[in-house]
Amino acid sequence: MTVLLALVLAAQPAVTSPERGALVIIGGGKIGPEILDRMISLGGGKDAPWVVIPTAGDGDAFDANYAETSQLKRAGVQHITVLHTRDRVVADSESFVAPLKTARGVFFPGGRQWRLVDSYLNTRTQKELEAVLARGGVIAGTSAGATILGSYLVRGAREGNTLMMAPGYERGFGMVSPVAIDQHLSARGRQNDMLPVVDRHRDLLGIGIDEGTAAIVRSGEFEVAGAGRIAVYESGRSYYFLTAGERFDLRKRIPFGMQTAPSRALPPVPRLEVKRAKSRIAVDGKLDDAAWKDANTADFQFPWDFQTGAKQPTTARVLWDDEYLYVGYQCSDADIVAHFDHRDDPTYRDDAVEIFINPNPQQDYYYGLEMNAKGVLYDYFYAFPRLLLKRIDFAGVQLATHLSGTLNQTQDKDGGWSLEVAIPWKNFEELAKKLPPEAGSTWTVNLNRWDGVEPNRRLSLWSDSGLERAHPHNPARFGQLVFVRD
Repeated sequence: MTVLLALVLAAQPAVTSPERGALVIIGGGKIGPEILDRMISLGGGKDAPWVVIPTAGDGDAFDANYAETSQLKRAGVQHITVLHTRDRVVADSESFVAPLKTARGVFFPGGRQWRLVDSYLNTRTQKELEAVLARGGVIAGTSAGATILGSYLVRGAREGNTLMMAPGYERGFGMVSPVAIDQHLSARGRQNDMLPVVDRHRDLLGIGIDEGTAAIVRSGEFEVAGAGRIAVYESGRSYYFLTAGERFDLRKRIPFGMQTAPSRALPPVPRLEVKRAKSRIAVDGKLDDAAWKDANTADFQFPWDFQTGAKQPTTARVLWDDEYLYVGYQCSDADIVAHFDHRDDPTYRDDAVEIFINPNPQQDYYYGLEMNAKGVLYDYFYAFPRLLLKRIDFAGVQLATHLSGTLNQTQDKDGGWSLEVAIPWKNFEELAKKLPPEAGSTWTVNLNRWDGVEPNRRLSLWSDSGLERAHPHNPARFGQLVFVRD
């Protein structure tokens, strides 16, 4: 793992976006005035010159009447040029790109994105599009016209738009990179379609956009506008949604709403003394060994009042000996749900508990172990906040659960479940100063639980992450584990 870790720390990908100008990336459907008016304003107003490129559409020819019936014209834009060809030689000519040299705005309507690849990728047309942004202009696109603006092209296959990854049609214009953009997200039930893309291409930031919704990209961030939501995807992590007015920092790959919340007073980070186990622990999920009776207890809290669902209590205990770090969880649960069966499956989507653990609090790198009620482990290394590396598997981990109830049977009432995990010290050797830790050593951790199913799903934690959104990843707010011998 040492070589892998060195490579991770040396190469943390960042999302690049235009230094000047703006992108308006629309998820298809009806474009409301809150998007259209903003788009026109970013392009210099209704008297500024615009170019519409309808090449993604089915037609072979688009005459001047196309401009007269466009949404831009109906919104009052006075000077619109329609630019279209299916001939790459034409797209590479000076005469064809002449309207782009004076344009303040460009709009790509919907259709099929492979047609835009065939006509314009790596041509003079693409270079002049980039020049529009460099002059401070705006490039907007909806549906296929939105997807083409990313660096990785999804749904690019000629065979049909259900194929997410299509060899030969996987490159977009790269105006935001490394980014893949999907559209018509909720209307067409596409919420999970981006997951295999970001799992295969681990550097990608995936963005899925609802109809009537836009990501407005400027100055290294995007803002959500419109009636729907934007989903954000990264390898090894659960996707989450942003709504109108929320902003996402592309450089840090984190929503501004995941900064420390100013709206509530935050308690001090908690501290837990981790005692040395006085007797052997059999990892069977029951937490009934004598050693657990002496362990100090960490009680979980519910910081976000807007989350729905029952506030089901969780407690955790932590012990250690010369071989292992032991963590035990006791979870009250009226309906135990877990479906994932394989190592490194996204267990955080089930009823699951987590430990984020940093043996060296002087830096923000940490390990994550996320374990569902079936006892399935998903583990990773997080070079916070830019890169989560899933290809790290902890060795020799012992893990077991015990259920008081029935799994995935919603018609009955369960009592809860418990989980024990024993983690060999050797797994922390890249970051830890000494293993096992000396008495008095302090590591930082957070202990979390994901409980329930949408829309009544809750996150509870030992240490309040201090974020506006229900999100656990904030190493600045991890609690303290202090190792003691007595």
